[in-house]
Amino acid sequence: MSIDVLKTKIKEKDFSGLFYLYGEEEYLKDYYYDAIKKKSLSELREFNVYEFSGEDLSLNSFENMINSFPMMSERKFIGVIDLKHELLKEDYKKTLQEILKNIPEYACVVFLDTARKGGQDTVLQRLITKAGGLAVNVERPNASYLASWGKRQFKTAGKEISGDDMYYI
Repeated sequence: MSIDVLKTKIKEKDFSGLFYLYGEEEYLKDYYYDAIKKKSLSELREFNVYEFSGEDLSLNSFENMINSFPMMSERKFIGVIDLKHELLKEDYKKTLQEILKNIPEYACVVFLDTARKGGQDTVLQRLITKAGGLAVNVERPNASYLASWGKRQFKTAGKEISGDDMYYI
């Protein structure tokens, strides 16, 4: 899916559900992961952020965390970083699919794929899209996008820079 859909969801603070961030641009994947994590929670972040390593993700713990209510907040954030592809065998995959189909409205679940270095886990992507989640390929932006982004960063900092200088940087 387009990254524009993800940007719109972040802007509108529409964080209920499921996200999968993959692709070759490491910085932007981390940026969007952190943006979702920070903006999806308004209160008590230390009690409502749960992050799992995908090396040995226990589906029982994962399901319990998703289904437990947020603590004094409207929602909670659950992140899974680098789900190991070898775990996605038939039984594991079926159980994970059932969990993903039944994510409550107050839960924001994000799978971040950094280990595949520019690739994607097509099995995980299919599971997430079947469950109604948003799978986003975070590609490397082109030079004009980076230049306009850089100019906005300068402007935010109260500085100015010409377009030519920004392209040079």
